[in-house]
Amino acid sequence: MAAPGVRHDWTSPRNVDTCVHTFRGTPSRRYLCGHLPGLGGHQRAHLLRHGWIDAQVPLHRDSKHLTELLCGREVADLPPHTEVPQPTSPALSTGAAALRVSGMRAATLRDVSFTVGAGEVVGVTGRPDSGFAEIPALLAGVMPATAGTLSVGARTLSPGVISIRAAIAAGIAYVPENRTAHGLALELSQLENLTLPRLGSHQRWWLQDGWQEAEYRQVAAELGITPPLPHLPAAALSGGNQQKLLLGKWLQNSPAVLVAHEPTQGVDVGARRELLRALRSLARRGTGVLVATTETQDLAAVCDRVIILDDGAITRELRAPVTSHTILDAVYGRIEDLPAAAR
Repeated sequence: MAAPGVRHDWTSPRNVDTCVHTFRGTPSRRYLCGHLPGLGGHQRAHLLRHGWIDAQVPLHRDSKHLTELLCGREVADLPPHTEVPQPTSPALSTGAAALRVSGMRAATLRDVSFTVGAGEVVGVTGRPDSGFAEIPALLAGVMPATAGTLSVGARTLSPGVISIRAAIAAGIAYVPENRTAHGLALELSQLENLTLPRLGSHQRWWLQDGWQEAEYRQVAAELGITPPLPHLPAAALSGGNQQKLLLGKWLQNSPAVLVAHEPTQGVDVGARRELLRALRSLARRGTGVLVATTETQDLAAVCDRVIILDDGAITRELRAPVTSHTILDAVYGRIEDLPAAAR
């Protein structure tokens, strides 16, 4: 079994074929998977929830039924995003840019420029070697840029001064791709992980921890973290709940910009929907949100614009509404098939 938060391609033919065991003398496939399309070719499934087998179902049932059994509730599909950004703060209704990147260069990137408006969700994607995956680390100060500037509101940072500390001070929150290695301290409790960025703003916080409990209860209710036990170690949570905890850790900072790298990686279908709704909710409060991912369904569901990179440069920008297939066509070169409204 994979460790929580570690991504494995269980759906590849190679990995499926290795999941062959002998059960009571009869060859049978036993396949552990949280990705419903990967169950093709199997006859039945045992659904596990909270450590127990909750149901056994035939796999001729539709995926919506299986999803609802897995989540323990009715789950609505996420249609492509179509609404015009409407930040609730009057100060953000002028269309001002929350983030502006100009002439950014790095190991793979060459002269990349774009903006993210206040209250807007912008996606960046491309082929694995396109360079798009460098953008989140550059904006968060984790990876050095060789040229260019980034501006958050009226504050401008040049390559020589972009650091993790400077990015946080400027109002950038970063949800990294690998939550267990770079996002959470797994040995610490949920409460400690969630409130860690704000300890310095509370004098003698070790004597007055009521604010931590209140903050945790609010975030756990808003994002649906289960089990809602503040002193439970983060390592004991499922991948989806770890991701919610990581997102909630930065939501409480009221960031000007949230940069999320593969925000739904390694989570179940219910957590995926809740995380995407949380990103849209954050944008409605006026934060500029940048989502870097290869999950084209996520991009279609939440983004106002999707920026496509290839060979280290921006090649195309799509505007909502778009579909997962439209994004894939743009990434892999079938630009001539794009509708005129999306170009």
